[in-house]
This record gives sequence, C-alpha cells and structure tokens, in this order.
Amino acid sequence: MFFVTAIVATCSYAGRNEFNDAAYEAGEEIRSLASKFDVLEDLAEDLLDETAMLANFTSRTNCSEASFQDGFEDASAALSLASEDIYDLLEGLGDTIRDGADFIEDKAPNAVDLGLGFLTAMVWANALFGTFAICTDKCKCDDCFTIFLGTLTLIVFTIVVGLEVALTVTIADFCYKDPTESVFTVLGSDNDMLSYYLTCNGTSPLAPSFGEVDDSLVSYSAGVRDVRNSIFVDCNDGPMTSIMVTVNTTRATLDTFESNSGCSLTNPVFTGIAHGIVCDEVVRGLFACFMVHAASALLLFITLMVFPCAANSQPRFVDHNEMARQVSTKLNSETRPVTRVQPDTDTEVTLASEMPKPDEGTE
Repeated sequence: MFFVTAIVATCSYAGRNEFNDAAYEAGEEIRSLASKFDVLEDLAEDLLDETAMLANFTSRTNCSEASFQDGFEDASAALSLASEDIYDLLEGLGDTIRDGADFIEDKAPNAVDLGLGFLTAMVWANALFGTFAICTDKCKCDDCFTIFLGTLTLIVFTIVVGLEVALTVTIADFCYKDPTESVFTVLGSDNDMLSYYLTCNGTSPLAPSFGEVDDSLVSYSAGVRDVRNSIFVDCNDGPMTSIMVTVNTTRATLDTFESNSGCSLTNPVFTGIAHGIVCDEVVRGLFACFMVHAASALLLFITLMVFPCAANSQPRFVDHNEMARQVSTKLNSETRPVTRVQPDTDTEVTLASEMPKPDEGTE
C-alpha cells in the first residue's frame, strides 16, 4: 500500500502541467500587452521631441508684436507640460509589465515543481522506509521512524489540501461573478484608469493630457495664420514655417497616440487571462492536485493504520537451525524427573527425565 500511495501522489504532475501551461500562456498575453505599451512609450517620446522642437522654433520667431510672441510661448509651455505628463505616465511601463511576464514564466513553474516534487518525494520516502521496516524483524527503530515520517507527511498534506481548497473557493468566487467586478472588489473601483481599461466605459485617463496637447496645437496654428494674415506683425519666416511643419507632424503623432491608447489595448488581454487561463486551466490544475493529494493522504493514513500489523507479521525465526536450537532449549528447561514405585519391591525408583504429560482433556 505504501507504493500504491506513492504512485497516486506522483499523478499530481498532471495538475502541474495545467499550471505550467497557464503560466506560459499568461506570460505570452502579458508580453503582448507590454509590446503595446512600448509602442505608446515610443509615441510619447516622439511627442516630447516634437514639443522640444516647437519650443526651439518659438524662441526664434522674434515677433514684432509682443502679444503674438507671448501667445506662442504660452502654447509652447502648455504643450511641453502635457507632453511630459504623458511620457512620465508611460515611461518604463512596458518594461515593468514585461518583467511581470518573465516572473510568471520563470518563477511560477519552478515553484509548482518544487512544491509537488517535495510532496511526492516525502510519499516515496514513506514507501521505501515502510517497506524496509516491514522486512526487518528485531529492529524497532525503523518502525518508529516510519510512523514519525508518515505522521509528518500527513500534516504537510493537510496543510496543502487546505490551501488548495481555500484557493479553489477564492477562484470560484472570482469566476462566478464577473472577473471585472471581482477585481474592483479587491483593488477598489475609484481607480479611473483601472475602470476605463477593464470596462471600456467612461473616458480615457489620458484624455485630459491629449486635450491640452490638442489645444496647444490649435493655438500654434491660429497664431501662425494670424501672423501671416496681418500686415502689422513681422516674425521670422524660417521659424514660422518650421512651426507649421512641426505642428502638423505633432498632430499626426497625437492622432496615432489616441488610436493606440483606447480600451482595446488591455481589455482583450484581461479577458483572455481571466476567463481563458485563471477560470479554466488554473481551476483544472487545482482540482487535479486537490483530488490526487486528498487521495494520497487518505491512502497514507490507512497504510499507517495497518502498518503495525504488517511490521509484526514476519516469523520470529528465519534461520531454521537457530529455531530448532531455541525450541530444544526451551523443552529441556521444562522437563522434570518422574518417580515410580516398583510393584514387586515397593521401592521408589527415580527414572530419567521425561516429557511432561499433557493435562487431561487436552490433545
């Protein structure tokens, strides 16, 4: 039964495969999300560079009318501030998400392998020591060690099975309700960015910064038109022409930015991880491990209950010569002299030792 228990415990690696598949698939999904944020970071960096170019051209316009020069400088300052806010929000976010994917792919499978390997090794150790203890006769230390090791293994199994049940119930609650609602319950629903990217409802948290950039570009365009339509204002033509070209380039960058930062960026990834991985493969893996570990614990418990009987069922003598010698010694120690009376002489004669006769009524 020890080996049957060990073989059943080894079957937990079926659940391990489910966990590993879930980890690798989640890593791929998260890595694809990191690539999208890398694109957004590149666009934010382009926007920041174009903003710096506009600030440089603005300082060289040297408009004769102070109000126009102040208008260009105000638009440049607002554009720079909004661009920096966007870049600060996205800087390094793709790398952070990618590090999370690397952690899931590298650490999670190793942790599962170590945990299952430790439990399986403990059960096989019980099988080996238990078999050795049953095959030995006079030594009782191995029997005590086997019972101790089995008890320790049962305690570990109890803890692991309890954790698996708790985790299964938690994931069941997460999947029974809408996963989005469950995330809000844990992290709070007052996070505007989280709410937008999980539900696709409301306005993008980047919209205010996008609006400031757009307003600044509109101010630039209007100022350039006013300068060119006015015969009283004189500005350097070279910087003014560069401003218009850069404004058009910046607007194209902003449009690309807005189209790539919508809710479709993260919602499919979250849905795929929540429904396709957590609520599917992770649940199957947990269920497989729970069933195998619970069955292994029950079999080990039964095995330990019958172990004392099996350990004491071997014959006391394996060597037949030794058995014969000890039996003979015991019989000789139980013999006693028998005194009989001679019928003719009425003389008592002590005869040689004889085997004691069985009591009456016994065969």
